[in-house]
Amino acid sequence: MNLFSSRIELISSLEKGEIGNLLRKNVQPPRNFSDKYLNQQKNLPFEGELGWDVFTIKRCIQYRNSFLPKIKGSLETHHAKTKIILQFSLHPFVLIFILFWLTMVGAFMILALNMMDWDNPEYTMILIPTVMFFAGLAMPFFGFGYEKNKAVQLLKDILKARIFEP
Repeated sequence: MNLFSSRIELISSLEKGEIGNLLRKNVQPPRNFSDKYLNQQKNLPFEGELGWDVFTIKRCIQYRNSFLPKIKGSLETHHAKTKIILQFSLHPFVLIFILFWLTMVGAFMILALNMMDWDNPEYTMILIPTVMFFAGLAMPFFGFGYEKNKAVQLLKDILKARIFEP
């Protein structure tokens, strides 16, 4: 699994049309600022855009989470069943910020190592950027993974699907 994206395939015994109908019942149009915070739209599990065999959605949440994955999906017929291919990814701005953060903290970590007096080492000088670096890796890993797993479980329940194992 890539740290910042993931691909999962589900299989359902339902036909493409039935899958499309279930998605339309459970996906609302993208919400704007006032809809999100004043709760003015239906409370469906997902929001996004639906096409004929493709969709781009994300979970509807009432809290702020920068690591909420964007889900691009497509439907394919597979031996009288429907295969749902899901591609999870971070928002591009969040990805750029994380890469910038890791680069800056990593550079500071290397600088701190070079400046350290090895005869009388002060480990807090290297400890702080090291903790910041690993926190910068852990936040998207756990935040993205947690939200992705919730979305997969919701989609499995809604679409009456299971993980596809070829």
